[in-house]
Amino acid sequence: MTEEPPLSSAASPSPNQPPSQPPLQSPSQSPSQSPSQSPSQSVSLLQKAQQTWQQVQPVLVKTWETIRWLAQQAKRFWDFAFPKIDSAWNRTRPLIRRVLPAKWNERITDRMMTSGAIALLVGLTWLTTTLLSPKPAVSKQPPPTAISQPQVEPVPSARIANIQKQFVELTESYAPDLVEAVQVNPQRDLLQLQVSGEWYGLAANQQDRLAGEMWKRSQKLRFSQLDVTDAEGNLLARSPVIGKQMIVLQRS
Repeated sequence: MTEEPPLSSAASPSPNQPPSQPPLQSPSQSPSQSPSQSPSQSVSLLQKAQQTWQQVQPVLVKTWETIRWLAQQAKRFWDFAFPKIDSAWNRTRPLIRRVLPAKWNERITDRMMTSGAIALLVGLTWLTTTLLSPKPAVSKQPPPTAISQPQVEPVPSARIANIQKQFVELTESYAPDLVEAVQVNPQRDLLQLQVSGEWYGLAANQQDRLAGEMWKRSQKLRFSQLDVTDAEGNLLARSPVIGKQMIVLQRS
């Protein structure tokens, strides 16, 4: 007996069976598909476009009306002026040709003469407006004059010595040689007294009484301001701006 060959495990497709199709991809798995614009974004863009048009439309309408008005005015002026200009030019052109040489009259046509007259008129108009237009006035300011300061005569040394002598005698009962120097500023009407360190050894009531006596004496000497300082330039007391009592700034 002859042996039959074994059948294959994979059965061959039947001729009546349709061929198998590859699995379909879902729309979400398509790599080439781009996300579409949402309806809310489309509505927002449409609203913005409408708002922009509502803002621009009045301006465009007003501009168009202005252009139409200007065109109408220009047409009216041209309709009114052109016949008169043309009539005057027709009367003037023969007079000009009488003056020109015969050769020029043969070469120059009426159109060329009209164009030249227009160019000459425009040039004369521009030249006239340029020359006759008022130029901006340039104000010439005089150079600044130097303000002369009033010359103040120096205070005689004899007067300073006399002032210092009076204040030394005034303060001798408080401390010997309390007033060390005197300076006078005539421009400010100021008297400056430099005192020694004995000032810090006085009691507060003595400083107040001494400052008051100094202020009264400086007023008798026709000074409106008084400064009391120490050897280092520290302001110890000054005359009042409002009131009558001296203001003591440093006591110790």
